[in-house]
Amino acid sequence: MWSQLSVLSAQRQRFILITVIERGGSTPRGLGAQMVVTAEKTIGTIGGGALEYQAIQEAHERLKNSPSANPISYLQFSLSHDLGMCCGGQIKLMLQDFPPTPRLIIFGAGHVGQALAQIASLSNFQVWVVDDRDEWADLERFPTNVEVICDDSEHYLRHAQLSYGDYVVVTTYDHALDERLISALTRFSLSYLGLIGSQAKWLRFQKRLELELKDEIRIENLKKTHCPMGLSIYAETPSEIAVSIMAELISIYRKPN
Repeated sequence: MWSQLSVLSAQRQRFILITVIERGGSTPRGLGAQMVVTAEKTIGTIGGGALEYQAIQEAHERLKNSPSANPISYLQFSLSHDLGMCCGGQIKLMLQDFPPTPRLIIFGAGHVGQALAQIASLSNFQVWVVDDRDEWADLERFPTNVEVICDDSEHYLRHAQLSYGDYVVVTTYDHALDERLISALTRFSLSYLGLIGSQAKWLRFQKRLELELKDEIRIENLKKTHCPMGLSIYAETPSEIAVSIMAELISIYRKPN
């Protein structure tokens, strides 16, 4: 079980761990029985039947929604009265939500990207930086726990697997590239998509991209883009801008449902 949980965590899959924490009378399995539920599969069992069906349904409902500030919840059943099972006992389940560690992907290793990576590396974020310029995508410019990828951003994005739990910031050296990246990123439903620049820049991008994109989901994702990025603290320097962006990311990540 635990080795499989390690695999799910490494794959950045969100899962619900269900554990039998109390029991009385006749129940399908004893204390400590566990199972794991992801959006696609289950691992282990807490006894099958109506009990397991209800627990899986509840786990799937939780997986459909954003992770809660309180990751632990409980279910309690009288097996005969509530579920129609012949066991006749009582059981209490604990459901623990394990969302993936938030990942911040920064397209552009310039001054703002570098400063943002440094600040984000001190927070509870995995940080990746993508830039095709050797001199900027230099490991020595970043903390050791930051993943630096020297690659064409569009090439990298064509093969990327992004999803909820990913926070993406576009801070490249080229406005045309910024626009193409934002267009491509609307294919994903992200926790955050941000673009560096002014409101005027964003209005021009949005007008053109709304004509380009035909899919309603992509247009909705486009409308969620943050530009200008960051909290309004009158930031000017790259470090100040990075602080304002990181503050916005944390406010979204930590926001209670």
